[in-house]
Amino acid sequence: MIGGKASEDMYPKKKEIKQAMQGRFFEFVYEGPVRRVKPFQAKLWVAAAPKEGSYGGFGYMNYLEPDNRNGLEPMDSLMSACKAFENEFGYYPENILLVRV
Repeated sequence: MIGGKASEDMYPKKKEIKQAMQGRFFEFVYEGPVRRVKPFQAKLWVAAAPKEGSYGGFGYMNYLEPDNRNGLEPMDSLMSACKAFENEFGYYPENILLVRV
């Protein structure tokens, strides 16, 4: 996930990603405001909850607690990723670019 304060932040990022991923499969899943992401788009992007031994976690990762095996719904997982982004960069992303590799 790449976050930004305005949609203009995204174009140079997309160009960088296209150059870096040349020859490898990747897909832009979504680009736009966080509030407009649909569950099926979030599901393509978020990671599965972590496994421990033979026990597979249920649902999708909680990005605020990456070791937690109690998974979240796709949209909750995406929101936790946005909150983790805010903790790291100091602002909640208004616009995001979701890339699946």
